Amino acid sequence: MSDLLVVRVAGQRLALDLGVVVRVLPMLAVEPVHGAPEAVLGWADLGGQPVPILALRPLLGLEQPADDLDHRIVVCAHPEGLVGLVADEVVGPCVATAERATTLEDRVLAAEIIRGVGLVPGGAALVLDLRPTLGWLADLLVGAGPAIGGGPWSPTS
Repeated sequence: MSDLLVVRVAGQRLALDLGVVVRVLPMLAVEPVHGAPEAVLGWADLGGQPVPILALRPLLGLEQPADDLDHRIVVCAHPEGLVGLVADEVVGPCVATAERATTLEDRVLAAEIIRGVGLVPGGAALVLDLRPTLGWLADLLVGAGPAIGGGPWSPTS
């Protein structure tokens, strides 16, 4: 059994390990960065700390809507710091009554970030494994943060 936070993205129920979730916020102003991959929306200031904000839709091979003001940011911890993940809706925490690994045909990045399927109240949810995504993000962001300066990206403003 796993403690999970269930979110919705494009009508799909996804789940994150509750142990990595720091907090959930309403959508914030995000400073876009020039040349960033589609999944990297930009940087948000969280209490003076620049935090990269990722859109889950492109990571799952889905189109990102132009208007995401009613979405939520799930702030997660990883070894390099914090990262914000944009979800359409946060359903809430739950305990998965069963979980199993699943295999997907690798046509999109989604195959790398889905750890398995969790049985949660109301049905099933794809359980995300953030390690591949956060490792990829950490490699891209080394030296790219606005508080650090330099790096491969520059603010668009």
